Amino acid sequence: MLRFIVTCLPTAALWVLFHCGRHTFATTITLGNGVPIETVSKMLGHTNVRTTQIYARITDQKINVDMESLAAKLNGIFTAPLTPSKESVRREQHQREVQKFAVAAGLA
Repeated sequence: MLRFIVTCLPTAALWVLFHCGRHTFATTITLGNGVPIETVSKMLGHTNVRTTQIYARITDQKINVDMESLAAKLNGIFTAPLTPSKESVRREQHQREVQKFAVAAGLA
C-alpha cells in the first residue's frame, strides 16, 4: 500500500497540476485578454474547438467587457424617443383623418 501511495499519488498530483495550469492559461491568460477561442485551441494543440471549450470557462469579467463593447457599438441605435416628435404626432393625426374619410366614403 505504501508503494502505491509513494508512486501513484505524485503522478496524480502532477496530472492535476498540469490540468489546472492549462485551464488557467486558457481562461485567465488568453481568453481574459481577448484572444479568440480558435487561437487558444491551436495554442493548446486541440484539433477541435469543442475540446478547448472544456478548458475555457467564460468569466463574468469577460461577459461584462463584451457587453460594454456591444453597448458602445449599438449606442443610440435601439433607443426610442421618450416623447413623440411633432412630425410623428402630425403623421398619426393625418393617418387617422384619412382612415375616417375612407370609412365615411365607404372605401374601407
